[in-house]
Amino acid sequence: MFLDFALFSELKEDDELVYKIWEPEEYIISMGYNNLIEDLIYTDRVVYDKIKDNKRMTGGGPILLSPGMVVISILKWMEEDKISPFSHYSDISRYILRTFELLGLKNNIYFNKNEYYYKEDIFGFSTLRILDKLVFSNTFLFFNNDLNLNFLYMKKFFKYKINISKCCNLSKFGFNIDIENFIKIFIYCIENEFVTI
Repeated sequence: MFLDFALFSELKEDDELVYKIWEPEEYIISMGYNNLIEDLIYTDRVVYDKIKDNKRMTGGGPILLSPGMVVISILKWMEEDKISPFSHYSDISRYILRTFELLGLKNNIYFNKNEYYYKEDIFGFSTLRILDKLVFSNTFLFFNNDLNLNFLYMKKFFKYKINISKCCNLSKFGFNIDIENFIKIFIYCIENEFVTI
């Protein structure tokens, strides 16, 4: 959560938003802000395998972060005319979809509600939390991560059944995305406001 909290100190009144985009260097279990780790995770196994865990500012269940994926955190001011959470999801997704477009990956990639799809398979999703006049979001995109190892870890560490039938990463479809380049283009998009609503 330290990365999420850091954004609060960065956001000024005249800023539209602040953000952090990064690739995990190791396996980390990210817990929703209202989760009790003991209820959802086998803590003894996590400690034994030396897997780190932290809490994020948004809700939802545990998420296993790993190398080969991208995490995007955005903190923005609430717009008075946008009350529905899905309007905020749409705002956030525009930068991500524009990044894919500039990478030449526009075809068959789309966003629905809070999930990112390639054709019928989910390769990413967002979680959201509204805090008074602020909107905080976390987005998780799966590019080149080791899905087999991820699923083994989730079965080992998570106490509840994981539905992975429609989950994938983009490398499954032959996309070899350079994460550093994706991050660079995303920053270019978000800082230059390429897409208007």
